[in-house]
Amino acid sequence: MLFVLAGRNLARRRRYLFCQVVAGVGCMFMPFGTVLGVFTLVVLSRPAVRNLFQ
Repeated sequence: MLFVLAGRNLARRRRYLFCQVVAGVGCMFMPFGTVLGVFTLVVLSRPAVRNLFQ
């Protein structure tokens, strides 16, 4: 359920910190969660993406 909420927030470009936290939690689930969580954190750390959330 948490991942669904994070996905909806990513699509709406809302709740930046929540999306980062959920991506971090996703890193604990091997192997696909780790890959998706790391890629999500990398993309969210870009300045252009962060500006979209503001």
